[in-house]
Amino acid sequence: VERMRDLVTGDNVAVKSTTLTSEEGVTSFAIREIAALSSCKHTNVVKLLGVHAVPQSVHLIMELMDMNLREYMRKVLEGSFKETLRPA
Repeated sequence: VERMRDLVTGDNVAVKSTTLTSEEGVTSFAIREIAALSSCKHTNVVKLLGVHAVPQSVHLIMELMDMNLREYMRKVLEGSFKETLRPA
């Protein structure tokens, strides 16, 4: 997952890219992930802002959060996290 800037809105976004092989096309895993993110509307789940598919790859454009899941879980387990995550 990479941090990028939306050229239209100027917002920072997270882009998850998957490279496709010629025989596999869009994998069932990618399709399930897109479907799940598209249908889930919850404050604790990142929003899927768009999908960009080209012959060799699929890019999921999502809202960018101020920390990743590993950092969040570490802070929760340490007891040092008291706030709700906010988009970056």
